[in-house]
Amino acid sequence: MLTVLVSDDAEKREKLGKEYNLTSYSYAQFSQALEEGHCDAFYIATPNNQHGKFAIPALEKGFSRLL
Repeated sequence: MLTVLVSDDAEKREKLGKEYNLTSYSYAQFSQALEEGHCDAFYIATPNNQHGKFAIPALEKGFSRLL
């Protein structure tokens, strides 16, 4: 079940958040998403050179992740 959306595209966050009843965050708010715990895992669909800045904090907090 998809419960959280993290994107820097404000229009996408608003549209998909409403359409699928998601809690939405910007990339700058990713640490907040980790702290609030609205999900069990993260699918990280960023360019390869950006995986680490999202995957490592998720790993450190004990979340499952798929790159």
